Amino acid sequence: MFQHIPTKAAIWAALSAFVAFLVSWLRLDARRAQRHDTERQTLKARHEAIQHKQEIERDVEKQTDDGLVDRLSR
Repeated sequence: MFQHIPTKAAIWAALSAFVAFLVSWLRLDARRAQRHDTERQTLKARHEAIQHKQEIERDVEKQTDDGLVDRLSR
């Protein structure tokens, strides 16, 4: 009758296996979140660099246009 009741050792082994699985899953999730944050920061930096480049190009165009107007008005 009591043959199918698990022993304390079997219960602890199952519990330990579950905890090990949970810890490994949480570590994978943390790595995934860290990778996502790194990718997001990289994309943000890339976007800011593109915006900065466009601002510089607009400033150069404006200076060129202003210089041309100055030369033509003389």
